[in-house]
Amino acid sequence: DSIAPIFFNNLCLFQAFGPHLRVTYPRRTIETLRDRPETEWDLVYHSALVYVLFPNTVFVVQADHLEVWRIFPVEDKVDETVIFLDFFVPEPVTSQSARDHWDRNLELVTGVVSDEDFPTGEAIQFGFLSSAQSHMTYGRNEPALAHFEKAVTAALAG
Repeated sequence: DSIAPIFFNNLCLFQAFGPHLRVTYPRRTIETLRDRPETEWDLVYHSALVYVLFPNTVFVVQADHLEVWRIFPVEDKVDETVIFLDFFVPEPVTSQSARDHWDRNLELVTGVVSDEDFPTGEAIQFGFLSSAQSHMTYGRNEPALAHFEKAVTAALAG
């Protein structure tokens, strides 16, 4: 819910590169480009570009910063991971207003993930561990998840 005012919730452009992938999520501001010549369009400013370097690294290219997420399994625990987030900004933070700006951005990122994404993932994982379902169905707006699951299955098969 916290990013709903920023991004469309039903649009993405998915591209696969072997087991790796890229997903482009347009910001709502992209509609301001409708009447502008393509030479003035700035995709990065009006979207979030998510690159997944299989199996465990995610790059999120935002308009003004870069997030690098690295996810590692916890040994002997199928339902736990350790996650590292690196948050890169374009220049050194030298003023309090800049520090406040980046602190707010980092709080948004970590808040969305810890308050929305992780609880959803935990609920899904709980369902997986119950063995109650025989298969998974991915929604039309989740091509990256479907691709990633196929890449994991292929990697595990050798």
